[in-house]
Amino acid sequence: MANFNGGIYLKDCVESVLNQTYDNLEFIIVDDCSTDESFEYLDNIDDKRIVLIKNASNIGQTKSLNKAISKSSGQYLARMDSDDICYPERLFEQVRFFEQNPEISILGAQATIIDHNGKLIGQTFLPKESVSIWAFCFFSNPFVHPSIMIRRTILPANKMLYSDQYINQDFELWSRILTRSNAANLPRQLLYYRQHPSNMTTRHYHENLKNTCNIIRERFAREGSTSVEFSNIIPIITYVFGDRREADAQNINRAFLGHQLLDMVNKLGGERNQLSEFHALIIYRILQSCIYPRGFDSIFCRIHLFARAFKLNPKETIKTLKYFIKKILKNLPLKEG
Repeated sequence: MANFNGGIYLKDCVESVLNQTYDNLEFIIVDDCSTDESFEYLDNIDDKRIVLIKNASNIGQTKSLNKAISKSSGQYLARMDSDDICYPERLFEQVRFFEQNPEISILGAQATIIDHNGKLIGQTFLPKESVSIWAFCFFSNPFVHPSIMIRRTILPANKMLYSDQYINQDFELWSRILTRSNAANLPRQLLYYRQHPSNMTTRHYHENLKNTCNIIRERFAREGSTSVEFSNIIPIITYVFGDRREADAQNINRAFLGHQLLDMVNKLGGERNQLSEFHALIIYRILQSCIYPRGFDSIFCRIHLFARAFKLNPKETIKTLKYFIKKILKNLPLKEG
């Protein structure tokens, strides 16, 4: 874990790791020259499992994470952020899964999303199967980064796992190594993932979005045997995998973007039965565009979009349509896709 001014969230984070039901662990923390009382708090913890490192100068999160990795010795490496909280059984569940599934090298989990006060505000619905994670990563991050556990065997020879080319170093990493490593996400929540104005994801939202689009474009050129225009990626990612409210504020045509998304999905290829989980995630958002359109989305465009979704995966389209109809009849709010 890298820490810089962990502040009011640090204590809950550290205690959630030290109180894991699986206690055969070393907790490596790299303090990146915090200017609050973070280091003093960490330095006063009497627990031999903590390995505390203080940087001589502020080097940033990416280099601090690589430094932590270089000091580690365990068979498995788990990520954590200083403002998040582990469920007590997180490490136990992940180690058990690794022991039972030796073909998996990267393992994440779903997360409960909380705000700055710890109030529950949502949860993640990320793909669980390796091939769907691979496909999903062409469009968005398939993992909650601080929920990740990896096998040491996938580390490069120099142990520098993360590249500092992009601020969203985790997405760049997954885009690079999912071609040669099998992955999974556990179906249950094992992390309280905090969203607040001062965390990196929020503070660097637009830079992250631009970097994400660059990474996606590079990966399509590298693996998808095709090129994708940068200008087409930003609105698709903003609406389909980002904040719909921000996308709608920009008057983005939902149905039109749905067609562009399907064009990108079709360029991936793959067998329908292998990608059914990935298709379900895509189709959910596409049908959302058909059923809850903006005023300028034509009925013909929406019908055509529905037909294309049906052609992509009839079974998942019908299943998702039944979900929408059920929710509409019950007048219940829709989950975030």
